[in-house]
Amino acid sequence: MTNTLYDITDLIIVDENVSFFNEEEHIELYQLCLHLMDEFINENPTIITEPEFEDFFDEDINELVHLHFDF
Repeated sequence: MTNTLYDITDLIIVDENVSFFNEEEHIELYQLCLHLMDEFINENPTIITEPEFEDFFDEDINELVHLHFDF
């Protein structure tokens, strides 16, 4: 008896229209992100002049969103 693994990745169908949030939750998440971005800029007004601003901004906002949802 042989144990053989078959590649079935071609059989996987991804539904790209799956939504994890309803419309109200989408709006709340969007508003949360805007609020976090606004707070970040208000607390760090000079950071926008940093060459790596976009990286700092993305990392910090991403971390804050994850903390909010307790991932």
